Amino acid sequence: MWHKLLVRAAPHGFLVRHQKYLEDWAEKRYASPLAERDEILHALSLLRPKACTKPLIRVGGSQDGAYLVPDDFKDVEACFSPGVEDRFEFEKELSEKYGIPAFLCDGSIGELDTGSPLITFSRKWLAAHSDATSQTLDHWMAVCHQNGSQNLIMQMDIEGWEYLVILAASYRALSRFRIITLELHGLQDLDQSRFLNLRFLPVLKKLREIFDVVHLHPNNACGSKMFWGELEVPNVVELTLYRRTENVAERMYPEALPHPLDILNDPDRPLLCPGFPLTIPLS
Repeated sequence: MWHKLLVRAAPHGFLVRHQKYLEDWAEKRYASPLAERDEILHALSLLRPKACTKPLIRVGGSQDGAYLVPDDFKDVEACFSPGVEDRFEFEKELSEKYGIPAFLCDGSIGELDTGSPLITFSRKWLAAHSDATSQTLDHWMAVCHQNGSQNLIMQMDIEGWEYLVILAASYRALSRFRIITLELHGLQDLDQSRFLNLRFLPVLKKLREIFDVVHLHPNNACGSKMFWGELEVPNVVELTLYRRTENVAERMYPEALPHPLDILNDPDRPLLCPGFPLTIPLS
């Protein structure tokens, strides 16, 4: 009852700014219908990587925060990195090795001395709305004068907000990225119908209209969940997305999971879910 009254009384801007918090609260307050097995298997199948037309290389060093990406940086105009905290080795390597400027944003920290004229920091959250402390992806790209760019890179790790951010982003903005590395959170909730159908599936389907998943890496620092006593699913995964218009060369490099260049996010913990998502049974 109270959540219905809140929705009726609250202004639209309030709902947009606090949508994730309201959904999380409703999830805890009111039991979500459980998703069917076939629904979950279908959702997980969207994570299966395809072979990449370019070899994957590691960018950002050998610790957490580095990612495997296609070796395809020619004519890349800029990198966007929301959720950096104080680590930007990925962006630093792109700027130093390839001359790619980087735009960083994070509302959780103060000023950040990047030490490079090619790396710019903004103390804002990436969100589903724009105001004094937050910005949508479309707004951020406009502020950085990258609306006309056709070859961008994005590295996104924003602790669960990625779903609302991507849903709020225009197809036009997303299609300007050649490569996206994305940390997806909350896979332990895939059996919750609200999370599955309101966040996970809409985001994966939207991204797959533009990109191929060319790599997946379970984050071994975040644990896993056993579904039906037989399928172990990591709670958090790192995806590498490659624009489908680029993934068309004749030679196809086979995907091995884990990839030989994969590292452990937490070196003190064991490898998590080896072979995932190739271990997913076909629904």
